[in-house]
Amino acid sequence: MKYTISYQVPVLPQRIVMDYLDSNNIEFQYGTRGEIELQTSLCEQKISEMEHFFIHYGIEIIRDEKVFLAQRIKDVLAEIAYDDKRLKKTSSCHLADHMGFSYAYLAGSFERSTSYTIEKYLIMIKVERAKRLIVEGELTIKEISMLMNYSSAGHMCKQFKKTTGLSVTSFRRIIDYKRNRVVRL
Repeated sequence: MKYTISYQVPVLPQRIVMDYLDSNNIEFQYGTRGEIELQTSLCEQKISEMEHFFIHYGIEIIRDEKVFLAQRIKDVLAEIAYDDKRLKKTSSCHLADHMGFSYAYLAGSFERSTSYTIEKYLIMIKVERAKRLIVEGELTIKEISMLMNYSSAGHMCKQFKKTTGLSVTSFRRIIDYKRNRVVRL
């Protein structure tokens, strides 16, 4: 029997950071936007040690407010792309409501920081999710496109090809070939 382990994306890194700060007696407080603010002044060496520790978990210390805002937008977009209920609501409305800024401000800030529009970045995340679902092999392309709130399977396939350079069929064939090759070994 196949089991899937699910976890909440923002909770795990937050727990790692809190445990590290607690074990090093570094005082902290939750910020208003989900961030953790240090209440203790630290020397550059200690900050460097923290960065080295956190990087192994994909966690980074962000010193620039604009980069921080772009990262928060990425986090919310990932939540949208992986939460089937949120995908039903337009990302612009959800993002503006969640972040407490106008969508125009968020879009401009995000594009200046990342060189991607919010829409393009959301498409990239959705295509990554589609790839995972295709690899799992339990859903048809139509079911995947419906799950991810695409208007049609054809629309998802066009975005998939534009983003990856491969058609969904070609991607699936590559996955099937790799599976069959592993089984033979």
